[in-house]
Amino acid sequence: MSFFESALKLEAEELRKIQKEYAECVNQRGTLEAQLMENEIVKQELDFVKDEDNDKVFKLVGPVLVSQELAEAKDTVAKRIDYIKKEVERQTKLGQDLEVQLNEKRDKIQQMQAQATKTASAPAKA
Repeated sequence: MSFFESALKLEAEELRKIQKEYAECVNQRGTLEAQLMENEIVKQELDFVKDEDNDKVFKLVGPVLVSQELAEAKDTVAKRIDYIKKEVERQTKLGQDLEVQLNEKRDKIQQMQAQATKTASAPAKA
């Protein structure tokens, strides 16, 4: 195997690695967005509850319903929404960075293949 073939193979492996990371990032972002939607629905439901309704809501912890203060539940959900939004932003930025890396790696591989074609056809003309 020539130096060029081994370099091209190495670049292709790096491209596959970046593609896998990108796919995981997209998958994670989708999961986070689903969680964000669920938590926003919970927040809307908690907003329907009036403060004079004993200030208690229940949350499911394993097989048990646990009583929780309304204000505490609203605060917990708000913090969870903020955290998830930050994670979505982080995953979005990571995805953009990986996309740039993918494009650079593809361009490099295409240049290497063009160079190989050029050098392979040059001796044939001589």
